Amino acid sequence: RVWVDEPHGVAIVELHDPKRSNTWSVELGEDLSLAAEQLVARGAAVRAVVLRGAGAHFSAGGNPHAHARGAPLAAAAAALRLTFAGFAALRALAVPLVCAAHGTVIGGGNAACLSCDYVVAEAATTFEHGNLVRGVCPLGGYSRTLPHVAGRARALAMYMNNGTLSAAEACAAGIVHEVCDGGVVATQRR
Repeated sequence: RVWVDEPHGVAIVELHDPKRSNTWSVELGEDLSLAAEQLVARGAAVRAVVLRGAGAHFSAGGNPHAHARGAPLAAAAAALRLTFAGFAALRALAVPLVCAAHGTVIGGGNAACLSCDYVVAEAATTFEHGNLVRGVCPLGGYSRTLPHVAGRARALAMYMNNGTLSAAEACAAGIVHEVCDGGVVATQRR
């Protein structure tokens, strides 16, 4: 879903697959690609983009069940490329990209946050690496961005122990820029 507050030049792009906790899939990637195309068509009218999630969670990461098991490597690689092409297209808009995080943010959801210019987290948000315990591997540069932002020791501890950070701890670690009290709606407005 895409909305544009034209007087302020702010576009809101919403991950809208709440039944699957906005997990990354080819369909979600295609939706983000379409959203980016709509925003490109508006040109200079868009001066910033807010990325948010519908439902209980901003994004619970990658969906390991979204792709056919046993698919040829080339097909799996093509599916991953489609999954993340939409997010890359949003980054290519060359305007500030702000993330409003809430719920439990896992793996690829963290990668999306870390790729944004500014992250506001609802006070009850939790952040966890989530990959090792689920038997999946990090995607989207997450294995590089988390140590860069939070430090190597904290990133390793999150990966090996699946440590969960509160919004305040994520802010102290530099993963989040601001914590917002008042619920999800207040966080998304902020």
